[in-house]
Amino acid sequence: MADASEAFDTWLSKRLQQLELDEEVFCGYISGILDQEDASAEENVESLVEILEEATTVPVRDACSEMVERWQRKVEEETHQREAARKAELQARADAAMAPPVQPSTAVTGNALHSSSRKPQLSEEERLRKQAVLEQFAWESDGEDEESEGCAKYPLQFHVQVPC
Repeated sequence: MADASEAFDTWLSKRLQQLELDEEVFCGYISGILDQEDASAEENVESLVEILEEATTVPVRDACSEMVERWQRKVEEETHQREAARKAELQARADAAMAPPVQPSTAVTGNALHSSSRKPQLSEEERLRKQAVLEQFAWESDGEDEESEGCAKYPLQFHVQVPC
């Protein structure tokens, strides 16, 4: 979109120089007139002719018509570019929504099918924190509590080992 605006501004600057007009003064002013959405092409041409005829002795009607035509092409190109970008974004969203969910990969080893599930890689700090939490809840029964409730036959033992 910037390309279309830059191209128009460059062209307009050169065209104003050909008309012996100061492009620094008139470029912004002309763009402001052309940017009015409620004015028709004919109204824009007439507005430009009135302003530029007073500033130069060179005939300006054809140049003003050309300015309006090029402005309209610039606006159409910018609109087309915005629409294409919007369609591309909508298509990307649709593609993402339609993509199948990622499934764990499987590998065949010998005759058996094994699912390869990767464990997340933990940093040393995370691994130590996980080990400390697990150790906090790890305990061994000495059988005293269970005996009073009739469970002495099967003493409860609980060991936690954290894979490193």
